[in-house]
Amino acid sequence: CCVDFTLTLLNREHFSRNESLSEKQTPFTVDSPAHGAAKWLPLAELAERRFADETGEFLVELSMANVSTMFDADIKIPPHYMGSPLGMGGHDEGRRYSTAMQQQHIVKIESPFLSFGGFEWNVVVLPFGSPEDNESPRAPKVLLNRLTGFEHPCRVQYRLVLGGGKNTVESGLLDQISDLSGRIRGFPLKGICNSIREIMSPRSGQLHVHLQMVSANVISEAKVPIVPQQTNNINMQQGPAGMGLGGLSPSSTANCYDRDKQAWTVEADFERDYLRLKRGRLDPLSRVAKDTRATNESSLLLPTAINMNRMKRFLLKLFYADMGAVPRNHLRYVAWNTYVIRAPPGGGKESVLAVNAPHSAYYVQDGMDLGVLIDVDIPTRVLREQLSPYVDSSNQLTIHIEWLDNQLLFGANYHRYDDIARIHQQQMRREVAALQSENYTLERQVFSYQKSISSYQAQTNQSNMVPLVPNAGRHPIQQGHQAQGMQQMLQSQGQVHQPPTNASPGPRCGVVPPGREVIEDTDEMLARRLAAHGLGNSAAAGHNALAYGSIQPDHASTKLGPPDNLGRSTASPHNNLDDPGY
Repeated sequence: CCVDFTLTLLNREHFSRNESLSEKQTPFTVDSPAHGAAKWLPLAELAERRFADETGEFLVELSMANVSTMFDADIKIPPHYMGSPLGMGGHDEGRRYSTAMQQQHIVKIESPFLSFGGFEWNVVVLPFGSPEDNESPRAPKVLLNRLTGFEHPCRVQYRLVLGGGKNTVESGLLDQISDLSGRIRGFPLKGICNSIREIMSPRSGQLHVHLQMVSANVISEAKVPIVPQQTNNINMQQGPAGMGLGGLSPSSTANCYDRDKQAWTVEADFERDYLRLKRGRLDPLSRVAKDTRATNESSLLLPTAINMNRMKRFLLKLFYADMGAVPRNHLRYVAWNTYVIRAPPGGGKESVLAVNAPHSAYYVQDGMDLGVLIDVDIPTRVLREQLSPYVDSSNQLTIHIEWLDNQLLFGANYHRYDDIARIHQQQMRREVAALQSENYTLERQVFSYQKSISSYQAQTNQSNMVPLVPNAGRHPIQQGHQAQGMQQMLQSQGQVHQPPTNASPGPRCGVVPPGREVIEDTDEMLARRLAAHGLGNSAAAGHNALAYGSIQPDHASTKLGPPDNLGRSTASPHNNLDDPGY
C-alpha cells in the first residue's frame, strides 16, 4: 500500500506552533509496516511548548491522501500457450493448442486473488485474446476480474505493469466499469506485442504482473425515461390532477439503491436549457411513496426551483422526508459523483461527469431532505434529438451514481478535545483578517506613492519650462529669485560657471538678492539660446534688468517672505499661479 500522510501535533496556544511530519507515496509492506520519524519531539517539550495539558494528554491529527494498493504476482504460463493465435509459433504443440483455442473460444490464466474496496479481485491473462474482440488475429489481453459483490456495478481505477526490464509494458491509469457479472474492458495488448512470450521472463517462463488499485466504488444505475414535450402539454391541461403529479409525468423520475440497501430517487428536469438532475434520499419504506393517498405527517409537498422564463406552471414534488434509517444522535455523510452515460455512434460507452462534482450531503434522523441539485453540461435539445447518443432504444437516459464515501458519524456530545480545533479556527480567522487589513494598507500606500511621484514629475516639468520673454511688470527681486533658480539648474548641468553673489541681505525682504552680474550672465545665456533658435537679440532685450519697471507704491509696503521651491517669495503680490507670466 502506498499513501501520502501527514502527522500534525496540535499546539494548545496557537496553530502556527503546530509540528507536522509529511511523507509522500510511502510504501507499507509486510516487511516495512511502519513509517514516520524515529525522533520527532522530546517528551519533555510536550508540556513546555504547550502540546500536552495538565493530565499529559496531547492531540495528533492524521491526514491521508492518494491511497493505493499494490499487488504483485508471477503467473506461470504453460509453454503451449505461448504461440500466436494463427499457429505461427515455433512449435507444433503451439499450433495444436492454437487450433484448440479457436474451438474452445477462450483460454484464461488467473492469478491469486486480492481484497480491495470490499471486493475480491484477480488478474486474468488471455494469451489469445477474447472472442468478444471481433478481430483477427486476436491480440493478448489482460483483465481485472471481480470475484464478489455482483449486486451493483463498480467503477474501478487501476494501473497495470506487465513484464520486467526492457520488456515492460505499462497501461497507464485505467478508469473502467465492472458490470454485474464482474466483466471489465481490460487492457488489450494490440499494437504492443503480438504474443505473450514477448513480455515473459525467458528463464522462469513466468509473466510478472504489477497491479496498482486506486479506487473501486459501487455504482447505482437509474434509468430515467425521456418525457416527450407534448406529454407535458397534456399534463398542463389536466388541471388539479396534473398538478398533483408535480406538473411532470411520474416516468420522469427513477429509483435506485445504494450498497446499504438505502433507496434514492433521481428526477430529470428537461424544461431548462441544460439538463438538471435532482437527487433525493428516501427511506426504504418510501418505496410506496408514489401512492398519493399517503397521509403520513412526515410526507410533505415541496415546491422545486422554478425558472419562470422557461416554465409556465408551478411544479410540486413529493418526498418522503423521514430519515428513520439514520440512528439517533448520528450523522450520515454521503459523497458521490454523477455521470450521464453516452453511447457514441462508433460503439462503446462514455461517462459525462456532472458539473461541480463531487457532491456531498449530511443526513440526520429528524431532518428533511429537500434534494440536491446537480447540473449537467448537456443541452436538453440534444436529449430530444431523434438519434441522441444519450438516449437508448427504450427512450431512457442512463444515470450512474458513484458512491465515493458513506460514513456514519457520532457527534452528540461536545468534548474538551474540540476546544483546540475551535481555538485554531478562531486564530486562523483573525490571521486572515489581519492579513487582509495589512494588504489594504499596503495598497493605499502604493497608491499614495504613485500619486506623489506623479505630482513630483508634474512639478519638475513645470519648473523646466522657462519663458522666452518674461513680463516687464514683474518685481525685480522676484525676477532675481527666478534667475537664481535657473542659474543653479544650469550649473548642475555644467553649462555655466559659478558667478560671485552678494551675501548681504536686502533692505526689505530679508533674503539674499542676486548680484547684477548674475542677471547679466543669465541674460547673455538666454540671448545665445534665442539666437540659436533664430529669434535674434531683440527678444532678449526685455530680459534686461533695466527693462523692469520700478516698484509700485501700493506694493512697496508689502513684506516678502522666504522664497518657495520655485524661487518665488511666498508673500509676493506676484506669487499667483494664475499669473500668465508663470
